[in-house]
Amino acid sequence: MSLLDGWVKQLQTSSPYPLHLLGVMEGGQEFEQQLHDRFATYRLQGEWFQPEADLLQFINTYAEQPSALNEGCAGDGQNASLDPQNERATHEWGRATAAGLGGKASFLLTTLAGQNRAIFTTEEAHEILGGSRSAVYKLIHDLVQRRWLHSLGKGRYAIIPLKAGLDRVPSIHEFLIAHHLAPEGYIAYWTALHHHHLTEQTPRSIWVATPRRRQETILIGVRYIFVTLRPHKIFGHHTAWIEGEAVPIADLEKSLVDSLDHPEHCGGIGEVAKALATAWEEHEVNLERLTEYALRMRNRAILKRLGYLVEHLSLQAGNFPKRWRAVLSAGYARLDPSLPSCGPHSRRWRVQVNVPESELTRWRES
Repeated sequence: MSLLDGWVKQLQTSSPYPLHLLGVMEGGQEFEQQLHDRFATYRLQGEWFQPEADLLQFINTYAEQPSALNEGCAGDGQNASLDPQNERATHEWGRATAAGLGGKASFLLTTLAGQNRAIFTTEEAHEILGGSRSAVYKLIHDLVQRRWLHSLGKGRYAIIPLKAGLDRVPSIHEFLIAHHLAPEGYIAYWTALHHHHLTEQTPRSIWVATPRRRQETILIGVRYIFVTLRPHKIFGHHTAWIEGEAVPIADLEKSLVDSLDHPEHCGGIGEVAKALATAWEEHEVNLERLTEYALRMRNRAILKRLGYLVEHLSLQAGNFPKRWRAVLSAGYARLDPSLPSCGPHSRRWRVQVNVPESELTRWRES
């Protein structure tokens, strides 16, 4: 056993939490006192300090971090596998142990932090910890009870960081939670319109298009609404990186097409009209892609509503309206499918205008 190993083991006797060696620095008592003065605001008691970000950054920058020493002084075999170069993992380890978590719980949270994971599954926890599944389930249950984790249902959990404060509410992006609730779907409808800055209204719910039937749910004060679509309608989304994870979100043209398919999921046809005009004025809408998407949806009511609104709002679309009219189906579609059949008919676009025309341009007057 080296002198350093013995020193760490001696310190361990005065700490109820497993100690993890971050690094070593040469210096005498004067230099040690300078460090104590520099980080005095983080002092817990005596020579014990809260592992805040700038203190850990100082250690990572100036301290020698020999991996061999980490193997000798980790609290248990699992802790030795932590990478001290990973600032976030090291930070979370210090916070977890300082907050009174045991070795396995600290190791789980630290490993997830090192992987930049804010949400994980029971199976992923078992892969990290090993051992019996019942022990992993019990550990997770204890962490939920102690409000270190928040259950998202069906074996998924969100990590609640210490910075969440006394309320212990996880600060996780709603899109990330939606993705974990319906990984086969994508962010759509009113939520996607807001993402693309096509509406000034802030939706109180998160809308997700998915080929699987899922129940609406409320998590951490947010309502998640799932719209079941046939598989051929699941396309036209791009990837947004949120908190280190890839989340599919409807692209600009698919957001518009989905809105024309189901205006009721976007605040009504008036909000859709506003989104169309905003897209034309502030974005470069790819009309070829927009037309392709509309045809792929196999709902010709989309082109009827699109053509009527483009002309009613005087939006420039070249020869595309002529192309749209050439493939219109017989029969009339309601402009807003969520409202009753009433109002005049547009023979040109085969839509029944079942909303006051002022509703389609009211936003221009405000």
